[in-house]
Amino acid sequence: MLHKRQDIIETALRLFELHGYRAVGIDRIIAESGVAKMTMYKHFRSKDDLVVEVLRERDRRTRESLAAFVTRSKGARNRVQAIFQWLDRRLKCAEFNGCMFVNAVSEYGQDSGEILRAASEHKSSMQAYFTAILSESVSTEAEPLSRQLMMLIDGATVATQVSGRSDSAMAAWEIFSKLLPKSDEAAGKVAPRRVPKPAAARA
Repeated sequence: MLHKRQDIIETALRLFELHGYRAVGIDRIIAESGVAKMTMYKHFRSKDDLVVEVLRERDRRTRESLAAFVTRSKGARNRVQAIFQWLDRRLKCAEFNGCMFVNAVSEYGQDSGEILRAASEHKSSMQAYFTAILSESVSTEAEPLSRQLMMLIDGATVATQVSGRSDSAMAAWEIFSKLLPKSDEAAGKVAPRRVPKPAAARA
């Protein structure tokens, strides 16, 4: 039965990403996932519960994709730049339709309970990862810089969604690269052997 649950999540993730959350009804998800209505409600008591699980699945995939991409880069500064290169690839995907976490909060509002919590925890885990990456070379300023990095990532994502600009990610890198302290770059600190993964959002 677990594969049925995953089929529902996969179908809902695809449909929500393409069409938004409120535009996609439960009946369509049931039809396209090929499960019975009873099976749907056995795994998910409501559409909101399904939205939360879809966000958690997207969170897991996003963190794994980012960590795998960044790990391939050598050198602390290059790993920071790799974050923007990873974003650049995502924003240029044909399926890109904005940040699923921002879209969820936009559609459901600040009173959406677990939906808001899932979106907020994703953003927090991503920022914690940015802090870990930045601490390899700018340890004393990693926390404030990670907040600025997060804002640039979100800004580039929205800019691409709204205006269709294809250079948003690398334009954000150009801005952020100027924020990195030159003294830390020149220090040439040796990066740790293992690059941390983004912290998982709480279930």
